[in-house]
Amino acid sequence: MKKLCAIILPAILGVILSSCTWVYQVTGMEEIALASETTEQQPPDPRGALQTNDTKAVPTEESAPRLREGRYSNGKYIMELTSIGDQSEEGYYIIIYTPQYGIQMFIGATRESDAWDDTFTVTDNDDSRVTLVVDPSEDGRVLTAQMLVDGEEKTIISGEYTYYDEEYWETEKTLSSAGIVAGDYTNAGYRMKILYSDHCINVEIYSVYGKLLLQTAKQTDEILHSAVFEGEWGNMMLISAGDGSGKVVVSGRDDGDSPLLFAGTYSLST
Repeated sequence: MKKLCAIILPAILGVILSSCTWVYQVTGMEEIALASETTEQQPPDPRGALQTNDTKAVPTEESAPRLREGRYSNGKYIMELTSIGDQSEEGYYIIIYTPQYGIQMFIGATRESDAWDDTFTVTDNDDSRVTLVVDPSEDGRVLTAQMLVDGEEKTIISGEYTYYDEEYWETEKTLSSAGIVAGDYTNAGYRMKILYSDHCINVEIYSVYGKLLLQTAKQTDEILHSAVFEGEWGNMMLISAGDGSGKVVVSGRDDGDSPLLFAGTYSLST
């Protein structure tokens, strides 16, 4: 009997141990599979989503459109933006002028903070009745300008101004580099004489009858591209055409704030 128990007992223990091992292996695999399945079916951790949102780029003033310093053109006029660079107030000077003669049509200043706005308004330095409403594009390459006089729109310099490419501007700069040449000029019967001497540019203008209407001078040691003269008689600006034609544009106002009678485009006599 003892021999029989010795034989049967190990056999029974072996079966039990084998069964335990099989159960452990099966349940272990099921736990692993269940854990994997649970992980796949479980929705993303909301804390992870919050972390992703926290790192998402948020628009700031630094990413907002800014004005580009440089020159713009609408095909008729040039708009030039020059940085003020003043520590007390940063911003830009805005000047609009004709490309051929450089006649100034508008000049004003805007603070850099205004450039963050969709649109901003600039007042002309010489005439507070004249304002310019500017709407920059998202990339700052196009400025839509609207000129207002006493609140009413004027289309003189209004329009879309596109940023100049450097190559195009260099070409324009070359064409407009010629200065005011000394010599005799005529315009609709008026005669103008320009002479460089004694570190000055001297200008004399005569009527159609040969009467001296204006005699003025300005200090300079070089040939000028443009020059402004002022006196009790009023003010006058001379600007070279800059295209090799030898023409000079004369503009200005007399002491009564009326346009100069002899203003116009003067051609160099040959």
